[in-house]
Amino acid sequence: YLYMLEQMREQVKSIEGQNIVLPANLLPDNPNVALEISEYNKLQTKRNAMAANSNEQNPLVQDLDVFVHPVKQHLFLGFLIHGT
Repeated sequence: YLYMLEQMREQVKSIEGQNIVLPANLLPDNPNVALEISEYNKLQTKRNAMAANSNEQNPLVQDLDVFVHPVKQHLFLGFLIHGT
């Protein structure tokens, strides 16, 4: 379990500044983490689709960036707390 938490923590750290989704199946036995990852992935997918149809300077894309970042940070902090 700790190995899997460490892998998720590294995955979240590695995507900082990138607009990609996280694998949702690395901690399938933890429904809370799976739900948070699912929420992050939904926001990120919506943001990426919107950016693909316009550009990074679109105010709606920038608004989604504002929502996505704290969710990603919350996931990372959760992995730090549970992984130590």
